[in-house]
Amino acid sequence: MQYSTMPVKSWHVLLGSLAVLSLGVEILIDPTWFDSTRGVYFDYSKWQYLLSCVMIVVGLAGTIASLVSMNRKNRWDEMMICPECQQTIITYTAQDGRCPQCGGELEPLDGFYERHPELLDEDTEPGH
Repeated sequence: MQYSTMPVKSWHVLLGSLAVLSLGVEILIDPTWFDSTRGVYFDYSKWQYLLSCVMIVVGLAGTIASLVSMNRKNRWDEMMICPECQQTIITYTAQDGRCPQCGGELEPLDGFYERHPELLDEDTEPGH
């Protein structure tokens, strides 16, 4: 089974964006942090509001972009058909809603033959 890489990239962006968003909220709530294993103390008090606001905005932008990208991926699988040459095309390969072979206007494949019964062959009609 072959998987597309698009959802994986979107999930990575979503998780990274949520991490940046939560770190921005954490800095807004408490601008100090102490690493007990290394004995390092961080104090973001001077930059607390600027740093947290930037991280929250970046986190929100990344989250929204990844969710839109995942939603777009679901629409990429939609099939289109050209009424002139009856060529079927995946939506994301069609440019400007035109058929790449003949330049005709594309329509959604779902319900195409109900809208155009004259294009059905008698041998391929359901029930024959």
